[in-house]
Amino acid sequence: MPRKKLIAKEKIKEYKNIIFSDKNSIFKYKTKWHTVFGNNNPIHIEIGSGKGKFIVEKADKNPDINYLAIEIKEERTLSAAKKLNNLINLKFLCISINYLENIFGKNEIDKIYINFPDPWPKKRHKKRRMTSKGFIETYQEILSDTGTIELKTDNKLLFFFSLYSFIKNNFDIQTLVLDLKNDSNNIITEFEKKFRQKNIKIYFAKLLKLVKSK
Repeated sequence: MPRKKLIAKEKIKEYKNIIFSDKNSIFKYKTKWHTVFGNNNPIHIEIGSGKGKFIVEKADKNPDINYLAIEIKEERTLSAAKKLNNLINLKFLCISINYLENIFGKNEIDKIYINFPDPWPKKRHKKRRMTSKGFIETYQEILSDTGTIELKTDNKLLFFFSLYSFIKNNFDIQTLVLDLKNDSNNIITEFEKKFRQKNIKIYFAKLLKLVKSK
């Protein structure tokens, strides 16, 4: 294990009330994440939260919403936790997104943020895309009946692949922006800041879960 990763793995232990990094400890809160926050406020999650700029600002601006940031890399999770500044409505899960079904129960989440995911451009890798059918089926399961997903990406091909995937798998497009301009409602991520400096277009979509008829 690289020394930097090993150091981060040890440092995370100092944030045990903020960072959940043990797989079994994370799994035990399935359907019970409201107990971690001590309230029944809506729960929003960011998948692939990186160094936490986006999710920390979200939590700061919305104290009546609980946030869970999911990031597999210890170094990034640690960096994000250091930005917390005593916010009590945000926790970090240092774990792979492949475990989402083990982490959250049916209808437990109200909103999912997917910011600048890896586009996995090669056709043989399309199942790895976070907006592929397998992942979307999981989002359907864990989202509430009025749950939404917000997607941001700089990759045009991934964006339209994602729209097609969501529509095909019981999501409706609520908002579609082909060149997202910055405004007071848009929180810029680390990647987004770099793309904007290069005048690269940002694509945005908000998608609503459609409840299947019984």
